Amino acid sequence: MRIVIISGLSGAGKSVALHTLEDHQFYCIDNLPLEFLGGFISAIAAGGVALGDHIAVSVDARSLRTPKAGFRAALEQLAAAGIETDVLFIDADTETLLRRYNETRRPHPMAVHQPDRTLEEHIENEKELLNDILMSATMKIDTANLNQNQLKDLVSRHLCLGTTALSVLIQSFGYKNGVPANSDYVFDVRCLPNPYWQPGLRRYTGRDEPVIRFLDGDRRCGEMLDDLGRFLRAWLPQFSSDARSYLTVSVGCTGGRHRSVYVVEKLHRRLRDDMPAQRCSVTRQHRDLAGDPIDEPIDECAGGRVAVS
Repeated sequence: MRIVIISGLSGAGKSVALHTLEDHQFYCIDNLPLEFLGGFISAIAAGGVALGDHIAVSVDARSLRTPKAGFRAALEQLAAAGIETDVLFIDADTETLLRRYNETRRPHPMAVHQPDRTLEEHIENEKELLNDILMSATMKIDTANLNQNQLKDLVSRHLCLGTTALSVLIQSFGYKNGVPANSDYVFDVRCLPNPYWQPGLRRYTGRDEPVIRFLDGDRRCGEMLDDLGRFLRAWLPQFSSDARSYLTVSVGCTGGRHRSVYVVEKLHRRLRDDMPAQRCSVTRQHRDLAGDPIDEPIDECAGGRVAVS
């Protein structure tokens, strides 16, 4: 079992660190009173609570106000139980914390117990209460000059968590029905030849073999796919390393049934095969196709229409 204890000054970024671990499949508990930690871990180790082998607990300064809350004693109890423990302390200087509280206009957590003190006095009091945890920390991150994405990256690297996979959705759409609001990238493929105007192709979609054969036979379709594929393969990993979780690529044609569907199917296949699964998870959908967007494509066979795999 591995447990990560996150603590630090209020406003320094403890919640961001905890959410980062949650993204890496840790079971996370925010502000567990320290005197409950030993009993909680014992219950998990004994099999009484099934939460998995990776747990993160955020310890707030307010739980250190009681005499029973001995942090070093809790660490010794965890070590005696054979549990691997990392203590991550999120820190920032007083000036930075004062600026952040002035920007968010939120009260300091310690103000509940000491309403007559100033914000700066609450920060200094919290530093004193957390000194034992700071001295016991296996790693410390100063967030004074970090944004949230940089903090997420540092937490992941300090705890050797790797990067979370970027979930990429490639979707087709028709401009006549509007551009999807959730798009991060929008590519217009209306410059490609339109199967809608070809005899016998109008009733098919970009997932059907007659339309695929028609578009495969045009040089411009291959060039468009090569250019889009190169662009996405080059830049999707950069979004993943920047702590992005989701990215939506929208490809549009006039009606959203032929050219955009064809391009999305081809791009999905290329990216799914080329991108490492641990970096990017690629799915696709067709917004303006009637029925289930993952219906099997159709082909002509003996004058009828049959599903092909």
